[in-house]
Amino acid sequence: PADSPALAGAEVQFSAFLLTLGTRQAAAEAEPLLRECLSIRERALPDDQPQVWLRHNTKSLLGAALMLQDRFAEAEPLLLGGYNGMKDDPRVPPPGPATGGADRKREALERIVKLYEAWHAAEPGKGHDAQAAEWRAKLEEYRATTEPAGTPAATQPAGTETAIQPASSTP
Repeated sequence: PADSPALAGAEVQFSAFLLTLGTRQAAAEAEPLLRECLSIRERALPDDQPQVWLRHNTKSLLGAALMLQDRFAEAEPLLLGGYNGMKDDPRVPPPGPATGGADRKREALERIVKLYEAWHAAEPGKGHDAQAAEWRAKLEEYRATTEPAGTPAATQPAGTETAIQPASSTP
């Protein structure tokens, strides 16, 4: 069905793959899919749902798609909102075999760092380098508390959700 969580899952999977290509064109192709996915997840996953983190992850991915198109001001609230929605949520699955090693919280932090680095490169002298440094420190702090020394990088493309059970439909 056009409004199903399963469709949203397929859209985010394909979009996450497109984003791994790192091109403006791939990001432009991912954007409408992520917007539709976010729309579905906003209806299907209210704040009291255990898988609400999927909605926040989708925001972060949509922010990444906008960032890759140099639409920094549009990307910023999505990236920040996505991370803030996941950072303290114990229901976000930890990295491990079930997630292919993916760490959604780390990925969201990495996207914020990339946003401010890219924004600084495009518009130097506007303080985005300081924001990048602030978020880079948060990322390093997160890594220091969650990753044992010598941990290999995630083995799954950022944002994929293959081990996640489909969310139940909500009217």
